[in-house]
Amino acid sequence: MQDEKKEKIEKKYIEFQIIQQRILELQEKIKALDSQEKELIIAKDAIKQLQNIDGEKTALFPIVNGVFIKGKLLKPENLIVNVGAGVAVKKKPEETQKLLDENLNEVKRYKDQLVQEFNQMNQMLQSILKDIENIEKE
Repeated sequence: MQDEKKEKIEKKYIEFQIIQQRILELQEKIKALDSQEKELIIAKDAIKQLQNIDGEKTALFPIVNGVFIKGKLLKPENLIVNVGAGVAVKKKPEETQKLLDENLNEVKRYKDQLVQEFNQMNQMLQSILKDIENIEKE
């Protein structure tokens, strides 16, 4: 009887560890998506600010970390957008904003799915802990 109880607890503990590992993976993915979401928001804001340029503006452009070059910035007619696989295309700022909006919505949808799975995994962990408690009480 005691061996059977021990075996049940060990099985539950293995389930617990597997789910706990999945939760850690989900946390990392959610963190990466948070970062990607912030970058897209910053990019959208930067494009919006570029569209508001009248004439030319003097700006500092980064060359490497902490090293800048002074240059002139003009209102862009087109932006060069990386569309993947080493391919870049010209797009109007408005088209680029739309593309960034689509990417942002996709990131948010995926993040929402991961958060939902994360919550389900946490509920499963709680259920396993209750199962272990019940087994120990037997």
